[in-house]
Amino acid sequence: MTWFRRMEREGVEIHWIEGMLAMEEKVRKALEYYQSDQDNTTSGKYFIFIISL
Repeated sequence: MTWFRRMEREGVEIHWIEGMLAMEEKVRKALEYYQSDQDNTTSGKYFIFIISL
């Protein structure tokens, strides 16, 4: 976990997606995160999508 915490301290926003969800739900959540970033006027924001098992 320390690697992810370091990334967050460096400004990388990490979104965790539950691995037990149906694939359609995982894709929907990833698209929601992506869309919310597109609506945001702040540039230079990074997202990492990690599917936890």
